[in-house]
Amino acid sequence: MIEKPNKASAASPTTARPPAGPSVGLATPRMWRWLAITIVVLSLAAAFRYLVVEPRSMGFACSETPTPWWCAPREWVIMLHLNNVWGAVALASGILALFFRQNWALPVALVTGLAGMMLYDTSLSAIGFLFALMRMLRN
Repeated sequence: MIEKPNKASAASPTTARPPAGPSVGLATPRMWRWLAITIVVLSLAAAFRYLVVEPRSMGFACSETPTPWWCAPREWVIMLHLNNVWGAVALASGILALFFRQNWALPVALVTGLAGMMLYDTSLSAIGFLFALMRMLRN
């Protein structure tokens, strides 16, 4: 009589497959970390916008002599906005992150995109931010 092989012994190689990872949930630790970074960047940019850039009293204080120490950073941020630097950096790093899979460019695109949108440079900043979000979805 011919013996039939035991199903347990006929299994594929001796190494067992690891169990499937957890299903994609709504709240993973990575998502919480990115949410925290988003909140911090938006808070800092909003505080800078509403407390330092917009008030007329700050502009008047910076036109006096001698100028306070915080006038130089205020002028730098205003010049970055006028020259679309926030948007250009967000767009360039968003393209690098999405199309060239550069990991270092992802947080740069997210931070500069959010800061640019909060600091009046919405056109290119929004596109760079969206490219970074699309890159996060690809992971």
